[in-house]
Amino acid sequence: MSSPLSTIERLERAAERDTGVRFVGHSVAPDGPVFVPWRQVHDEARAVGAALQAKGLLPGDHVAVLGPTSRELMTIVRGCWMAGIASMVLPLPMRMGSLDEFVSSTRARIRHGDAKLVLIDDQLAAFYEAAPGDPPIEPMGSVLPGAANVPSGDRLEVPDHDPNRLVILQYTSGSTSEPKGVMIPDRVLTANIDACCEAAVLTEHEVMTSWLPLYHDMGLVGFLAIPMCQGVDLVQAAPQDFMAHPGAWMQWISDWGGTATAGPNFSWVLATRALRLAAKRGEQLDLSTLTLALSGPSPSIRRRSRRSSRQPNRSGSTPARCSRRSAWPRRRSVRRSRSGVPACSATPSTARCSSAPGSRSRSRSPTPTTWRCVPAASRCSAPRCPAWN
Repeated sequence: MSSPLSTIERLERAAERDTGVRFVGHSVAPDGPVFVPWRQVHDEARAVGAALQAKGLLPGDHVAVLGPTSRELMTIVRGCWMAGIASMVLPLPMRMGSLDEFVSSTRARIRHGDAKLVLIDDQLAAFYEAAPGDPPIEPMGSVLPGAANVPSGDRLEVPDHDPNRLVILQYTSGSTSEPKGVMIPDRVLTANIDACCEAAVLTEHEVMTSWLPLYHDMGLVGFLAIPMCQGVDLVQAAPQDFMAHPGAWMQWISDWGGTATAGPNFSWVLATRALRLAAKRGEQLDLSTLTLALSGPSPSIRRRSRRSSRQPNRSGSTPARCSRRSAWPRRRSVRRSRSGVPACSATPSTARCSSAPGSRSRSRSPTPTTWRCVPAASRCSAPRCPAWN
């Protein structure tokens, strides 16, 4: 049995596909939607990796990144992974009145995570000043192509594969306790990608659509690592654009033929309200391409999810039926093994597809809740993700 491809191997393979990321929304695309092929993102990320190596960073080191959702942030994360460096995407300040708390918690994460370098977006640089004991702090732009002393991507020294080397160091939100660092090594990330793809029956023709923050696991792993490593199309917006206009989420899906999307439970409530308003105004949205809607984390959202899945039919889309699938890997996908190395515990359940229009599974399943919408005349015969390897 052949071993699974590493994260770096997947990124290199994905760059060969004729797909990419489309940035939408005013925050990430102020002049209108912009499409960037994965090949271009990959080449720029190689330059980022080479720049980090030129600064003395080695495989296994950690780099903290503080910045809003953007092409630059996405490129830096990919560049870290290509150089064998673990990315630490830090949460953004939620309220301007809590800046002291934000600075304190950010510094705690940086120091606890043993970051060797901190990269900060220019918009946030004024809020976080270096203090004794902090690692070097530089602008995000200092490692991007075009900046001074940034080498070409050809100078990147791709490290040897190490399945236990960290790819992501992510901190919990700290809403219920002190923030905890979650270590995701290469073998765990690739195992979760394969499990998610198989459980959700993702194909190579997906158009994943997301506004989720990249410092959150659903955004970083579910809707960045998967499309970036598998080479499927991604429509990427920013959280603030969704919050300003919740109906834009469904509009992005309609405009670009989104097939898979996800959001927390409250986002589906907001989206449903936006769809109702759009229907009253006589606006037409085509959501017939949407076949996977992931909602987390509470089973109590099932009723609202069904309401959301029915709402598009009132907005001009092709009728579809929804079958509840308890197939998404458990959210707690990383546990501590006896050896002290994080181990993957994500085991997808058997997927179920309803055979009659309108039928639903009512079993209680691990959260998040996953809905797979299938046109009435079709069957679940799409090729599964592991076949792409």
